[in-house]
Amino acid sequence: MYAVYVIDIGTFSSMSGDIPIGDTYQIFHAEAEQAFAHIKSLAGDVKVETMVRQGHPAAEVVKLAVAQKIDLIVIGTQGKKGLERLLLGSVAEEIIRSAPCKVLVVK
Repeated sequence: MYAVYVIDIGTFSSMSGDIPIGDTYQIFHAEAEQAFAHIKSLAGDVKVETMVRQGHPAAEVVKLAVAQKIDLIVIGTQGKKGLERLLLGSVAEEIIRSAPCKVLVVK
């Protein structure tokens, strides 16, 4: 099983110039490690390979699925609706449209 955390490089273009990029990467990596620890605690005896990637989240997940011949992608969603979803887009929806395999979306 792979657990993937994608740092969306698009967030850096909208950040204030007052925030050092190195600090932001450390925050993202700390968040990823917390998420990985939680996933591993739930996985039991299942081997979990973790990785942090940078780029557009949906594209990176789909690239990994293709490269590793993944059978199933499980992704969480925040369940945005209406205008907020339209303006921000949906990573889960983009993965559903682009993935080479089945996708399970968990809210």
